Amino acid sequence: MNHKMNRDLEKIKICGKIFIEALKATGLDLSRIRFLWASEEFEKHGNTYWSLVIDLSTKFSLETVKDSAEAVGRQKDDNLTISHALYTSMQAADVFFLGADVCHMRQDQKTINMISREYCEKSGLDRAKPVVLGHEMLRDLQDPKIKMQETRPNSCIFLEDDFQTIRNKINDATCPLGEVENNPCLHLFQHLVFASNENINGDSIPVVIEGKNRREFKNYQDLEDSWRKKEITVSELKEILSTHLENLVKPVRDHFE
Repeated sequence: MNHKMNRDLEKIKICGKIFIEALKATGLDLSRIRFLWASEEFEKHGNTYWSLVIDLSTKFSLETVKDSAEAVGRQKDDNLTISHALYTSMQAADVFFLGADVCHMRQDQKTINMISREYCEKSGLDRAKPVVLGHEMLRDLQDPKIKMQETRPNSCIFLEDDFQTIRNKINDATCPLGEVENNPCLHLFQHLVFASNENINGDSIPVVIEGKNRREFKNYQDLEDSWRKKEITVSELKEILSTHLENLVKPVRDHFE
């Protein structure tokens, strides 16, 4: 309905299976997770689901739906179709259809999450408002003002990228020396590398940069401070970033190979 994969349900289901395998490859314990196929749930509980979608859609204005356009890969001023508006209602309704207490979505989907919370009040539901957890979106490597997206393959990292491909993409990435804002390389260190390096106690495994002087950074802030002072060169930063990304991607790549 958001026009992804040319609206081919079989291709969409293949993508879903790939996501499941990717999660498995990262070491996630899938025995405690239950995956549901939306198409199958619609068939089994269609009356309940569509009644919920219709009721929710009557509680919000078209302007509110337009505000959530980014969540379906569009902008507010784009030529939105009726299916885009319906998609927003469906995604908000999913929260109640699944009985979810916590919604974990991208930050650009926060409007849909807010619709879910407001719906509790507008409909008088006897349940707590869902808790919203919005995760960070990785920045485009060449234009950090936008998020990574598959339509810009040279500006994002794919799980099947080999090490040389990762290095090439990082070497071409925007990375102004000493600057922190709109720096996709530092963004990856902050939200991916250091976050992935945390052990079960919350302690971070240090990031080590070799060069004329060996430097060890136990947390992102230390790395950022050193970068601001221009104590790290662009080539040093990009090389160690490429190595850490390879360490994250390789288990998933190997799993699919």
